[in-house]
Amino acid sequence: MSFTPLQWTAFEYHHHPKSPDWYWAVGIISVSAAAAAIVFNNFLFAIFIILSATSLCLFAAKKPSLLSCELNERGILIDNTLYLYNSIESFWVDTLHHSPKIYLKSKKLLLPYIIVPIDEIDPRIVQKYLTHHLTEEEHKEALSQKIMEHLGF
Repeated sequence: MSFTPLQWTAFEYHHHPKSPDWYWAVGIISVSAAAAAIVFNNFLFAIFIILSATSLCLFAAKKPSLLSCELNERGILIDNTLYLYNSIESFWVDTLHHSPKIYLKSKKLLLPYIIVPIDEIDPRIVQKYLTHHLTEEEHKEALSQKIMEHLGF
């Protein structure tokens, strides 16, 4: 049975613009924590705090990339990366939250879950397509992911 590929584009995440007050708060908290680390003669931790805060601010200001996604006979193609069906254990199409997503449980240890937004395409079509290639199993969003989304990332 041959299927025509499903194609769509989606942003890699939903961007929540941060106000200048947010950046000021991160700066004040990180400088205070770094100063406390210096007072306790922990210079390495102070450097780590400043680098972490800088990385956090840079990531918060970054706009999401537009991804091209495709479901085809071999696997799931996201930009130039192909995730073969035989490297994926199961999938779940989540339609209960504000934007539908595909959760793919990978067999790889370092990349346990792959989350693909499906804003532009009917989730039922995606679900029907994937059931021909993978096992459907309910997956919950990770707690860390929920916390990051709540914080605006």
